Amino acid sequence: MIDEKLKEFFNKFPHIKENKPLQNTLSKKINNLIKKEIQHGASQVEAEQKALLNLTDLDTMLSQLKSLEENDYVKYNDFFAKIFDSKLVNELKIKLDQIDEIHLNYRLGDILVLPTNSSQLIVHDFMSRDIENLHSTVEKVGNVLKITQGPRKLVGIFKNKTLLFLPKDFTGFLTIRSQSGDVYINKLANYCMVDVTAVSGDFLLAHSTLKRVQADLKSGDIVISNTSANVFHVNGHSGMLNSNDVDAKEEISYHTISGNMDLENITTKNFFVDTKSGKIVVNGLTSENIDLVTDTGIILLNNLAGNGSIKSDVGKINLSLADKSKFDLSVRSKVGNITVNVPPAAFFKFKINTKKIGPTDFPLDAIIYGNDDYDKIEGYVGKENSTNLIDISSKVGKVSIKISN
Repeated sequence: MIDEKLKEFFNKFPHIKENKPLQNTLSKKINNLIKKEIQHGASQVEAEQKALLNLTDLDTMLSQLKSLEENDYVKYNDFFAKIFDSKLVNELKIKLDQIDEIHLNYRLGDILVLPTNSSQLIVHDFMSRDIENLHSTVEKVGNVLKITQGPRKLVGIFKNKTLLFLPKDFTGFLTIRSQSGDVYINKLANYCMVDVTAVSGDFLLAHSTLKRVQADLKSGDIVISNTSANVFHVNGHSGMLNSNDVDAKEEISYHTISGNMDLENITTKNFFVDTKSGKIVVNGLTSENIDLVTDTGIILLNNLAGNGSIKSDVGKINLSLADKSKFDLSVRSKVGNITVNVPPAAFFKFKINTKKIGPTDFPLDAIIYGNDDYDKIEGYVGKENSTNLIDISSKVGKVSIKISN
């Protein structure tokens, strides 16, 4: 019951649902309350009911956050303290006069970057217990501002999070280096450049308008939502990559070693994706130049509009083209079926190169040219002079071109 209630609760507050550190912390907090009630003799049902009363209290508090875009996150320290189960132990306020670059270097704890109406950069350290030598420190070197976490020691059970409140008029370079902990950036409309490197932890970016995004993660999931920039360069070694409602004027480049990609409503001039091992699912892609590669994994592309190359060494490829779209696509697979779904009334030419290990299907109204080479088939649907082209190559697997219903 409690899991369903928590899911229902988070769905009421999208800004919390997107904030994985907050969501995880709150889930743990509620479940810990249940365990404590059971330890004191309460039944499972009684414990959950008492925990839900706490959830109702948080519901009231979170309702105040619905207008966060109109307010200043700095005002919500009581909320963060309660959610983080910690207290504010350190505050820094720094003028950004003649500062073009802000560098954060942290070894322990989550980092949340949020906007502020203040003209000063504000840093808040939240800790479950105050350890002064872990407080954030500041150093100015020319036009660079360095913010560093104090030296880490063995401190037993300890939780800490750092909130960085970035002035809305800062348009410089923000660099974040994190050894252990999630990095969360929300509602930045600064048109600044962001560079994030994390060894262990997730990266979440939402509701932001930036100039450039660079992210490199060794281990952790990546979530990018409702964000625009000129360029996105994102590298993940081990973990999932989710991206929805992302717009790039110039380029989106997503690379992973191991992990699935789930992308939705992507618009960009150049779209580059590659993964060594993992499933790639894209629902809604518009791009002038597409280059999508996986060594091992299924590729599913729905509502695709654009030109480019799609390749899988081992794995099924299934494409569905957008209505009234123009396309020039090369689809390659060494081992795996290839299916291309074309909208009704679309005119296009096709080329198929197959080693005959697997059948080939065409639309009923396809015109096929005569050819003595049975491995190669060419033809067209609708108009012979159409500029739309589907070029398919497969060594092992069925090839199908279908008209969508």
